[in-house]
Amino acid sequence: MSEDRGNPTVKSADRALTVVEFVAGKGSASFTEILEGLHLPRSSAHGLLNTLCAAGWLHHNTGNKQYSLGLRAWQVGQLYTGHQTLANVAKPVMDRLSASLGETVQLALLDGVENVYIAISQAPGGMRLGSSVGMRLLAHATGIGKALLSMLGPDESRRRLDSVAAAPADRQNGHRRRGVGGPGGRGKSQRVRGRR
Repeated sequence: MSEDRGNPTVKSADRALTVVEFVAGKGSASFTEILEGLHLPRSSAHGLLNTLCAAGWLHHNTGNKQYSLGLRAWQVGQLYTGHQTLANVAKPVMDRLSASLGETVQLALLDGVENVYIAISQAPGGMRLGSSVGMRLLAHATGIGKALLSMLGPDESRRRLDSVAAAPADRQNGHRRRGVGGPGGRGKSQRVRGRR
């Protein structure tokens, strides 16, 4: 077992999950891209990829030699309902807000140093955002992420931000003082307090 942030982990399980997440993030990837992108030892990479394919987590297209997510990843994803209630309750409110403002409304949760979008109400004719449901973006780089980070205590926010190459103002919790948004963009993020 290896150590990761003080929590015991199993190296082979961590490696397998990292491969699945890498392939998911790229859409598809060749053996070489996976090997180089994750700095995997060639000696174990074939066995790891074969295992993930045999278990259905990855699919290997022998024609173009690309790996993509397998059916098992989709099946497990469909079983996850952890944020479905929040999204179902929030979506009608988001839709009304989006229609009345003529702007896109997003709902995201903070996961470590990333915000994960769980619902989006796109306004017709409104500014088209690059985010989509399920997408993960570094929280310090987005307005909604800064709003989520502002709900943390200063020490916790600093601890999380120190693990990424954040701008100095963000490391100092500057998003609390300046509000949210960034140069060249428009938008407003509002933190909503509730049960954690």
